[in-house]
Amino acid sequence: MLDLELISLLTSKLAESIQKSITVSERGNVAELESEEQLQEVQHRISENQARVAQELAIAQRIQHAEEVEIEEIYDNSGSAGIGVQASEGTLNFGLHGNGRKVVKRIYRFKGVNEFSLSESEIK
Repeated sequence: MLDLELISLLTSKLAESIQKSITVSERGNVAELESEEQLQEVQHRISENQARVAQELAIAQRIQHAEEVEIEEIYDNSGSAGIGVQASEGTLNFGLHGNGRKVVKRIYRFKGVNEFSLSESEIK
């Protein structure tokens, strides 16, 4: 039930944001548009953070109520960089190189319902 309420709230906030953007853009004031853009960027970041927290809470609830839970997480942040100098007769070469890699993998499998973890009202 909480998920549907959250989705409804997010949908209504998105609709309000879109309508406000349309209203501001119709006025044609560039400074006001830029101000609205900055405001919406901040609101978007706040919403993203709140969504991450809600997602983690939902996962925690699923873990609490599942009979069997399988979690596989892989995080790999790696990178390398180098500087090179090559000198030969009449030439001097400098070089820089770098690369980075980010791998994130989260797999959660929830199997069954642990009836002992549910209250009487949640089972019905």
